[in-house]
Amino acid sequence: MDPDGDPLTYRWELKPESGATQVGGDHEEAIRNLDGFIEDADSMTVRITAPEPGAYRLFVYAYDGRGHAAHANFPFLVTAGKGR
Repeated sequence: MDPDGDPLTYRWELKPESGATQVGGDHEEAIRNLDGFIEDADSMTVRITAPEPGAYRLFVYAYDGRGHAAHANFPFLVTAGKGR
């Protein structure tokens, strides 16, 4: 629930880290989502299967159903593992 008591809905996305070097509002291509690594992408908490080694960013969006939203993203590095 948000401070007004509205129930929240969530959306999680996993993307490879951007290698873009643009600055100050320059156009930047959208980064593709990596599908199949997030379990329950519409819930408040998620479980992620590690992708191949590399740099990634996990995005979360929260919506209150009244036109308000919040978002955050978390960078992380996978250094070893099976991958997909």
